[in-house]
Amino acid sequence: MKIAICDDSIEYINTVEDYLDKLGTYGFDYDIFMNGEDLIHAYENGEADYDAIFLDMEMGGMDGIQTANHIREKDKDIIIVFVTSYRKYMQQSFECCPFRFLIKPVNFDEFKKVFDEVCIKLNDEPKALVFLENKKRTRIYCSDIIFFESSSHWIMIYTRDGNVHKIRKTMSELFRIIPKNIFVMVHRAFVINLAHVYQISQTAVSMHYYGNEIPISKKHKKDFTEAFLNFKERKYVL
Repeated sequence: MKIAICDDSIEYINTVEDYLDKLGTYGFDYDIFMNGEDLIHAYENGEADYDAIFLDMEMGGMDGIQTANHIREKDKDIIIVFVTSYRKYMQQSFECCPFRFLIKPVNFDEFKKVFDEVCIKLNDEPKALVFLENKKRTRIYCSDIIFFESSSHWIMIYTRDGNVHKIRKTMSELFRIIPKNIFVMVHRAFVINLAHVYQISQTAVSMHYYGNEIPISKKHKKDFTEAFLNFKERKYVL
């Protein structure tokens, strides 16, 4: 998990860093931002890769709500926890879809409670593939991916809503970030989602939500068949 802390109070930043040190066994990385402009700049430059943001509502310059609105344009799924000294600002933030609120001064127990809730939400969400596309952080749930197609140094991601996304990766790089229990290679140029297979022939596989057949090479036929049978066994027996 990677989080961002954005607040213009050095005293609060120091307090939160102390809290994060106490929570260090959770396994996470964090970055500190002293204003909303710097955080937005990180998003615009493709440098932001956060699962959650703890965001002060009453910063000088760009306030927390303005900052959150800009971030939502780049990442609609990011978890936002607003931190505020005044409850009266909470209602103004509802359009940003905040996950939780923390009221200053924030004690450790309150911070840990919200931090635990963020972790639970992230763990409960389906496995997702997160990447930058046109400088925007895109999150696609693996269950929505039909297959990947390799073309030169690009990977085309076909999803069941009919969209095709494009990321600059090789197949070997792709396999480092996708779950091996649901995705399998059937051809040097194709990796499919086993959950969307509905028909298999000697030389091709047909997928739900996609009108064309995907070729199966002789090299990958045996591994694909075994992976498909194991997937079906897990699905219906376990």
